[in-house]
Amino acid sequence: MSPTAVKPPVWFMIVAILAIIWNLMGVLAFVGDTFVTPEVIDQMPELDQKIRRMYPEWSAIVFGIATISAAIASLGLTLRKSWSHYLFLISFIAVLVQSYYTFVVIDFISLKGFGMDTIMSLAIVFIGAFLLWFSYIAAKKRWII
Repeated sequence: MSPTAVKPPVWFMIVAILAIIWNLMGVLAFVGDTFVTPEVIDQMPELDQKIRRMYPEWSAIVFGIATISAAIASLGLTLRKSWSHYLFLISFIAVLVQSYYTFVVIDFISLKGFGMDTIMSLAIVFIGAFLLWFSYIAAKKRWII
């Protein structure tokens, strides 16, 4: 016998739609970052070029996993599917891997300071944690099955 879904509150769908928008922006950032031309890179400030060269090729794969799995998970929330929680978990692990590399290995803050780039990177971690928690609560309350 399959579990019975419980109708979620209206704000659940609002959060799910905001999650789709946020994560589609992430996918666009991933695509833009992955397919940036050498001419565009040459026009970046020298420090930004240096930081780009510090990232290994695998970090682009991790970036893609983080953004694409979160976007699909967000769609899963709107469809009220419990598998979205597992995709948010995969996404969050990828975010943590990339953030560790950014903040610990590269020591991004010492290079760029505590500006908008750093704030955005931290926001990605916190929003990823929130969406993982939110999907867990949604599954526990049977809003998603």
